[in-house]
Amino acid sequence: MPQPDVPRVSVILPVYDSMPYLTGTMESLLTQDLRGDELEVIAIDDGSTDGSGEELDRFAELAAEQAGGPRLTVIHQPNSGWPGMPRNRGLDLARGEFVFFMDSDDTAAHDALRLMIEAADRTGADVVLPRMRGVGGRRVQPLFDKHPDGPITVSRALETLSPQKLIRREVIERHGLRFPEGRVRLEDGILMTRLYLLANRLEFCAPKPLYFIAEREDGGNISAGRIEPEGYVRSVRTICEALRGAVGGAAVPNEAAADALVYELFSRKGLKFYTPKWWTPMEPAEREDWVRLHAELLRELLPAAYDAAIRRPDEAQLMALLRVGDAEAIDAFVRTRESLRHRSTLLDAREKRGLLKRRGALELTVEAEGETVVAAAGSGAESGPADPPPLSLHLVGRVSTERYVVPARSPERGAGSGSGGAPCYRFEVPREALAGFGGETVDLWSVRHAPDGTAGVPVRVLAGRLPKGVVADVEPFRTKTGYASLRAPKPKA
Repeated sequence: MPQPDVPRVSVILPVYDSMPYLTGTMESLLTQDLRGDELEVIAIDDGSTDGSGEELDRFAELAAEQAGGPRLTVIHQPNSGWPGMPRNRGLDLARGEFVFFMDSDDTAAHDALRLMIEAADRTGADVVLPRMRGVGGRRVQPLFDKHPDGPITVSRALETLSPQKLIRREVIERHGLRFPEGRVRLEDGILMTRLYLLANRLEFCAPKPLYFIAEREDGGNISAGRIEPEGYVRSVRTICEALRGAVGGAAVPNEAAADALVYELFSRKGLKFYTPKWWTPMEPAEREDWVRLHAELLRELLPAAYDAAIRRPDEAQLMALLRVGDAEAIDAFVRTRESLRHRSTLLDAREKRGLLKRRGALELTVEAEGETVVAAAGSGAESGPADPPPLSLHLVGRVSTERYVVPARSPERGAGSGSGGAPCYRFEVPREALAGFGGETVDLWSVRHAPDGTAGVPVRVLAGRLPKGVVADVEPFRTKTGYASLRAPKPKA
């Protein structure tokens, strides 16, 4: 139970040149549906030069005039250059049972803090993650669209390392946690990883979007700046060491679990640099730096034997190239993988009887459209429309991320009646494979394969004409965004 005169939550807000976004941020905070004595806001003006400091003072005056309203403390300080130091200063001043870190260009639903506190009270969770939605063109992780309200694993929580979470302050103070200060990339991820590992329970609070994270029109988001390889990989290494229990005593239960968490972290914070968005603009020397640093990290923190467990074929191929540090081969791989981009559509789902020891299967017909495909990395040879590439189908659990792959196969001529005469492929998914998903929603992804064996990036399968009702114990359906998914059969009691 909260102690008398102790706020339920302290919101810590680092501010640097955040106008005009700051006005909306403050309005969303000061109109939260908590009692005034339940909320304190600690805003740290980190040497702003655009009037943000004056705007904070204006809100402080308004808050002071509002009887029974929340307490707003404004601290002005010289610019520290990065959010870690202002957040730590806010932590030093915080009195709340919980803390919530907010950015000064974002907003929150009027009931966001209350709903998160109620979730923590109900479940005893030390960390509560709110469902987020991007605004102004900002993209958020698929986690925020897919994960249901309720408990969330460390593995899934690691998909979001930003600090906009409700955290029990006692956990922070008991372990002496603070943000790294100075210009440290992923400084928030370093702290959040420790918290995820130390928390007795993680809860996903998602009855609706609660936090709205903004893309600034002026490009002022810190995450939008140039990333320097040495510092960034050093921070990724620090997080991986925490996952392995090498620092601070925060460790996952066993080596196998640690391997999986390190890979999942690296797949998001390392492999992204081998996509055209990041890789193509790099100079050759910078590419060599990324490859060298990542090869060293993998050699020291992730056994090569783990690679056999990687389910995405393109990532497994890229990891093999990184292990040997071959930047030239990686360049060819990036270009070939990009040539495999395509669009796929589910055209039909029907039951296939009399197969697989009479247990039957779900037969799915998928149409795939795309450009010509490079035959071998860097060779310049191409396969045209008369020689469509193989396609594999990946069924992925929405919450568990369990994956079942139907192997690549050649298209069947005239197999479907899609648009434009694009090649169609038939896939047979055994009933027992569908039952293995335990009743969760299953999303469909397709992967194109080049003649040299290079695998493309998985692409969500769009929903075309879908049958109504249950087919082979599953119900195909169209998501709100137009993709094809399956409701898998629930386990029999």
